[in-house]
Amino acid sequence: MAFMYLITLTFLLVGNILKKHYSEFPDTTVGFHAGKLARKNRQTWEEANRYAGNYCTRSSLLLLAADALVMLGYLFRRAVFSELQWAIFVCVYILGSVALQLLFLFVLTSRRLKRRFHSDGSAKL
Repeated sequence: MAFMYLITLTFLLVGNILKKHYSEFPDTTVGFHAGKLARKNRQTWEEANRYAGNYCTRSSLLLLAADALVMLGYLFRRAVFSELQWAIFVCVYILGSVALQLLFLFVLTSRRLKRRFHSDGSAKL
């Protein structure tokens, strides 16, 4: 069960790194790399990292609330689930939440960049 909180803290840490501690532009070693548009120029690089960092931070808070609900469900699991069913539920929850978080991170950040920048990296008015 503590693994759920470890994942949540990892998303919070990644959000902080993306927001504040990403590499300066020509060196794109640390930061958000999805899509070619994120690495076009300094402006797109900073926007991608800022937006992805904010998303990771906000989504980790939502994940923390969901983790608390799962932990609350743990107290009443015997009335509804067998041990095996509960273990399967927790595994599916962990894998599903990580998959959805990463999917939304990449899709929403890429969509944000496409709305704000042209394909050559110049800002839209």
